[in-house]
Amino acid sequence: MSFVVAIGLLVCLTAAHATELSDAKFHCITFNPATNVGVFRSNMPITPDTKDSIFSPSSYAYLDILELAGEKGLSECNTTSFSSSDAEPYILEISLSNSADDKNGLLNSISEEGYANLFSTSSGEPTRPIIVLVHCNAGCDRTGEMIGSFRLANDPSLSPSEMYALDVDECGRPPNAYSTHALEWFCIYNFYSNPASNYEVEDCTAFAKCEPFGDCTPV
Repeated sequence: MSFVVAIGLLVCLTAAHATELSDAKFHCITFNPATNVGVFRSNMPITPDTKDSIFSPSSYAYLDILELAGEKGLSECNTTSFSSSDAEPYILEISLSNSADDKNGLLNSISEEGYANLFSTSSGEPTRPIIVLVHCNAGCDRTGEMIGSFRLANDPSLSPSEMYALDVDECGRPPNAYSTHALEWFCIYNFYSNPASNYEVEDCTAFAKCEPFGDCTPV
């Protein structure tokens, strides 16, 4: 039994170790022109050419993030704010990774500037475009759970099934059972707390079917 557990742990760590930033999983979710802030999702932002040193800060895919934000910001959110040369975007990262994904905390080493120049001292307006990057390791489960909840809370016209379809399309597969059930609970919470939501509470348990501890299928 201990041998099987050891092999399983090795496979999990190897999977995390081999992760690299994926163009297919990088998406612009929304952009607010008033604040110049865009919300993006991705998988683990590690550069492909340094994936063998995944736990080194030098492997953080900073330039790749900027490039993809420019491309996806234009194609998916209809903004040139992240592709303009006027001001380099600032990355504000929401990392849902655990210690196996990010052993030495490299994702806290985003910029040497820290938060000092994020906002101007006079007006409080952002001094440059802000990329809010939400990710976990695979960019599907924890990320799908947070982005799906964000969409339900911020877009009253979106139905639970539409929210889940976007999650599936952007990741390439449905979020796992744990994250899908969490989305169902948030959907119910949002129904009762957000009068503007445009769906019925029954819809919150009708957008997916999941095998116990297994895969989910959109309905």
